[in-house]
Amino acid sequence: MVLSKDSTSKSDLFCSIIILTGGENLKELTVGALGGLGGKMLVDFFSNACGVCAAVKRRLESLEADFPQWEFVSVDTKKHPEAAGEYSVFTVPTVLILLEGRELNRWSRYFSIEEIVRYLERIDSLR
Repeated sequence: MVLSKDSTSKSDLFCSIIILTGGENLKELTVGALGGLGGKMLVDFFSNACGVCAAVKRRLESLEADFPQWEFVSVDTKKHPEAAGEYSVFTVPTVLILLEGRELNRWSRYFSIEEIVRYLERIDSLR
């Protein structure tokens, strides 16, 4: 899932965003609504200029099949600085875990994908 900007209105902090799911589904929502989607969500904040981000993104994409009950979202911070600001993301890569719209955990810069996997498994075992 990749976020793509739909509106350039600077007066509205919660500008319109489009979520693309596998190129098939198209759903429009606001940055504020991202947290209100509910359910289990992993949000990857990245930049195309970041080599570590590319490696993390590939690893996270490979996890999607192992965690079908989770929604995986990628946000390019250069294209969507308002989304990064809304979630207080100041460095990339940053991975957020949201449950029912509330942040449970985050990892920034250097972290282990295995640590994220253990955390996702732990959350799944509780619900």
